[in-house]
Amino acid sequence: MGTRGDPRPRAVAAGTIAFVIADWGLLEWTFVVILLGLAGAVGAVFLFLLGTLFVNPGRRKRST
Repeated sequence: MGTRGDPRPRAVAAGTIAFVIADWGLLEWTFVVILLGLAGAVGAVFLFLLGTLFVNPGRRKRST
């Protein structure tokens, strides 16, 4: 992106446009972190549910 407040991308060379990830602000990075956190949580729940498929249903906790 260009300077702050300028939504036009910055031209690097003749006919080329650069979208630099370092120009992202706090709001964009916040959304990326939230999105990655949610994706990680969904992945963890999926792995937990996948793991429960392989638990022997006949195995019960023994009371002492």
